[in-house]
Amino acid sequence: MSLAATVILNRNLPEVTNNLYEHLIKFDSDHTDVYVLEAGSDKNNLSKYCTWYADEPEIIKNGLRYNRGMNYALLKLFNTADWKKY
Repeated sequence: MSLAATVILNRNLPEVTNNLYEHLIKFDSDHTDVYVLEAGSDKNNLSKYCTWYADEPEIIKNGLRYNRGMNYALLKLFNTADWKKY
């Protein structure tokens, strides 16, 4: 069980996100669980590690800034059984 959750907020940068995810899993997987929030990315630009895909019309048009993206991901995490780990 990890004591932390790491959220990667992505919009149309799948290679960068995949590399960051793989780096975190390789070096920090004992300490954190990693989640990827796709904030309105085009369907062909999704990370292969996508956990949640925010595809509401406003998000597709404008994306999510950091604060809204983290709140969105925390709400998604809270609504899953994973939340109880932390």
